[in-house]
Amino acid sequence: MKKGFLLFFFIAIYSFFLYSSEEKVFKIGIVPWIAWNPLYVAEELGLWKEEGVKVEIINYGNIREKINSFKKGLTEISFGEPADFLPLLETGIKIKVLMCVDESFGADKFFIRKDIEVKDLKGKKIAISPYPAGDFFVWRGLKAFHIPIEALEFINVDSPSMGAEAFLSGKVDGVYLYPPSSFKLEEAGNAIELFNSSKFPVFEAIFCREDLIEREKENLKKILIGWIKASIWSNKEENLEKFLEIAKKKMYFRREEFEMEKWKKAMKEIKIFSKPAEIYNANKRNGDFWKYFTEEVNFLMKKGYIKNNINPYDVIDMEIWKSAYREVFQ
Repeated sequence: MKKGFLLFFFIAIYSFFLYSSEEKVFKIGIVPWIAWNPLYVAEELGLWKEEGVKVEIINYGNIREKINSFKKGLTEISFGEPADFLPLLETGIKIKVLMCVDESFGADKFFIRKDIEVKDLKGKKIAISPYPAGDFFVWRGLKAFHIPIEALEFINVDSPSMGAEAFLSGKVDGVYLYPPSSFKLEEAGNAIELFNSSKFPVFEAIFCREDLIEREKENLKKILIGWIKASIWSNKEENLEKFLEIAKKKMYFRREEFEMEKWKKAMKEIKIFSKPAEIYNANKRNGDFWKYFTEEVNFLMKKGYIKNNINPYDVIDMEIWKSAYREVFQ
């Protein structure tokens, strides 16, 4: 009787863990940004299904919602800029970078009013997101014009569309935007693009909780394999129309308009890493992303967003992306 009960007990426990493993759904939090559309491509093409992992993409309306969901554990994986995630380390949340996935080299833009000269920017109101990544981009750009960000009055807005509206309504004199909200200002005719990410590139990455790596290393590798394969597909010229159709349906479904020709132009200002050399050079130790990461950490400390130095060696995971990279390209 006792042996039978123990056998039943161990079978039940085994079945529970087997079932839990099979039903595990990895929730990924994002905000609308076209360079992350390979997530939806992987979903549409069934690439994660081929790898045997289940992924749910949660498309938040703004960065605040995305970060808060990650902070509360509602999502275990999230996409974004290091500067927006690194302050979480000082709250006791242990995070890791899985992989740098894209670079903006022209799509992120800073606009000022046409009737304002650069020398007169001091004291003007600037619309920006309430998270430090935007501050970092604006700081780098204005630094080139010898304008300290301390000389400006920053107005926090929850989304780029709100920033564009604030600018167009005359509430602010400058704004940091990216597509599609930047399209509005380019059309309006009353804005000058002072600088963009062609000179000040913006790198973004996949973040996850550290304990997820401890539990799900193999499945995280499969997620990255699906991402890389989707990125390769997304970068083929013959797939551009389909790529944008997927983005329109899945990522920008809240918008009534999706201006295909403008998006085609914008795609030339974004690099979704898909070639072996691009992925390797961005993610290798002391590579492009590592240098960017270090510069952001220095900025975060200087501006008081964090108190302690953050070493990329402690945060960037080198094992999983390399494993996925080898499987796809070798």
